[in-house]
Amino acid sequence: MPIHDATWVKLYELADAFRRLAPWQWMYHTDLFGVKDPETGETGYCCILGRGDASLGMAVYRNQKGLQAYERRIEVEPERPAAMPYLAQDCWIISFHVQEELTEDEKTRIRRLGLQGGEGAQWPLIEDFSPGMVPWPITREEEARFLLLALEQAMYVATQYRDNPEYVERAGADPWQLLIREPHIRENHLMWEDDWVPVPPFVPEARPIPINKLFLRSNLSPLPRSSARWLIDIFYFPSPTQPAQGERPFFPQLMLVIDLRSERVIGHTLFTPGNVAQELPPALVQIIRQYEALPAVIASSNRDVLIWIQLLAAEAGIRLELTMDPQLVLRFKESLFKSLAI
Repeated sequence: MPIHDATWVKLYELADAFRRLAPWQWMYHTDLFGVKDPETGETGYCCILGRGDASLGMAVYRNQKGLQAYERRIEVEPERPAAMPYLAQDCWIISFHVQEELTEDEKTRIRRLGLQGGEGAQWPLIEDFSPGMVPWPITREEEARFLLLALEQAMYVATQYRDNPEYVERAGADPWQLLIREPHIRENHLMWEDDWVPVPPFVPEARPIPINKLFLRSNLSPLPRSSARWLIDIFYFPSPTQPAQGERPFFPQLMLVIDLRSERVIGHTLFTPGNVAQELPPALVQIIRQYEALPAVIASSNRDVLIWIQLLAAEAGIRLELTMDPQLVLRFKESLFKSLAI
C-alpha cells in the first residue's frame, strides 16, 4: 500500500522533533538498541548517526540479517575501501539535508503536503538500503508506520541515555545483551517496556547449492587434474546498473578467480544481486572448462562462497580451503577500481 499523505506529515513532524533533540550529541553509533514492530513482531535495530559520522540521523537495521550487516560494517577496517560493506546494508536510513540536496520528487511532496521550512531548513530523507541496491525512497505504508514507531522510541531511549546515568550503566553492563523496546497492548492502548535480550547468534544463511551430476560429469570428467590452487572472491562492483528507465538501479557482483601460483586472473563473471548462490556453480564450471584442467584447491576468504560450491567440489574432487588473508584479492580490486576511475 502506498504511503498516505497523513503518514508522510507525521513522519516529517516526528523526524524534525528527532533532529531538534539531536541525540548524536551524546550517543554513538555503537549505542545500539532495538524496537519491536507490534504488527509483525520483527525487530529493527537502531543506531544514531552523527557523532563522528558525516551525516546526522538514524539507521534502522532490519532483523537479524540487518544486524549482521551492521556488525560487518563496523568491523571492516577504514583503510580497506574495496571491501565496500556499505553495499551489503539491510536497513532504512533517516538523514537530514537542505532542500537543495533533495530530489525533485521529494521537493514536490513537501509542496503538496503544504510543509514550510525557513531558509537553510533541514528536511528528512528516508531511504531503503537493501543489499546490492542503490538507496531508494521508501514507498510502502507499513514501512512508514514502523519508522514512526522507531523514531518515537528512539527519542525515548536517547532521552534516557541523556538524563539517567543508571540507564546508561545498565546498557553497558553486558555487551552480549541488547535493549529492546517491547510493545504491549493494555486496555486497548499501546504501551512500551524495556527488555534486555541476548545478542542474536550469527546464523549463516548460505546453503550448499545442488548441481546436476550429469551436467558436471559431461563437462568436467574429460578434464585432467592439475596441482593448481585457485583463489575466489565475490564483491560488489561499485558502478550501478539500471535495468530499465524508472527501475531501481543495482550494483552487480563480480567474481574473480585468481591462480595463486601466477597471481593472474583466469576467469571472472558478473552476477545480479540475489542470484549469486544459484548462478555461481555453473559459472565456475565454465571457468574450469576454459582452463582445461581441474584445480586441486579452491580457496576463499568468503565462507558463503565455499558453502555454495561445496557439492560441486565434492563431486569434482576439489579441496576447499578457507583463507583469512584476502590481501591478494584486495590488491586486484583496488587496482581494478583505480583503472576504471571509480
